Amino acid sequence: MAATFINKVNEVEVSLGVQRLLVADFGTAYDPLTDGRVNPQAPPTGFADLGAVVEDSPSMSVTRTKFRLNAGVPAVQQFSAVIGLEGSFEVALHSNHWRKIQYAFGNVTPISSTTVLSTIASVTAQNIITFANTTDVQSLTLGRQFVIAATDTQFDAADAIETRVRSITADGLTFLLDPTPINTILANDVVGIYDVVCQFIGTVCQRQHTLLAVADFIDGSQVVQHVFKAEPGEEFTETINPTENERIPLSFDMLGVSRNDIPGLTTDQLVLARRCYFPGNSADFC
Repeated sequence: MAATFINKVNEVEVSLGVQRLLVADFGTAYDPLTDGRVNPQAPPTGFADLGAVVEDSPSMSVTRTKFRLNAGVPAVQQFSAVIGLEGSFEVALHSNHWRKIQYAFGNVTPISSTTVLSTIASVTAQNIITFANTTDVQSLTLGRQFVIAATDTQFDAADAIETRVRSITADGLTFLLDPTPINTILANDVVGIYDVVCQFIGTVCQRQHTLLAVADFIDGSQVVQHVFKAEPGEEFTETINPTENERIPLSFDMLGVSRNDIPGLTTDQLVLARRCYFPGNSADFC
């Protein structure tokens, strides 16, 4: 007879993973049945990967409020019904960047007023480019941040490529590129620079988003927490000190949406999110 204190685990159910957050405007579609697993390097259309997370920070919390009817002597609970549901998602990012902190402020999309420097004449490698306007190369300095996008209207996108100059040649430059960006750098892409981005904390605006919290595990399994509708939470604290890198805390309140695709139910239901599990498929896990 086996003893309960052995508490043997099922290895198929035990693994380790890291979660990242992908964000999109509210209403952006993701269907796990057709879209399948989420690749942060090639996210579903409309979603942007917010980058490296503080690994122990992601947390999704849901609270049910229940009506309870106690009757009899002694009074015993004989009926209950869910009368309230609220949820939140929290995560911290290894970042100090305005592209990321905009989701903490949650009001308006920032505008960088980026100046177009040149278009790209040719791409030698994903971190080596030649300028079409070669004289503009000399206006850059080593270490200068700059932006690359398909068009100048996309300079302010959350997933626009922003990097630093590593070396300058007569007609082009090399730059930092780690990790490899989601968007492939191509000829005719636009290079721009900006001097400042100011963001306001406040206003009556509340931007709404759809979230994909994606966790890949070392056994090849993946969990996707799909939050259909989210708004920025009530609290925000920015802490800057010299003993650790700055971290941007993000907090989202989950809002309910009506769904009619819940297995086993025939009527529309109000829900906050769904959790999708994809089984392990890694040949490297043994």
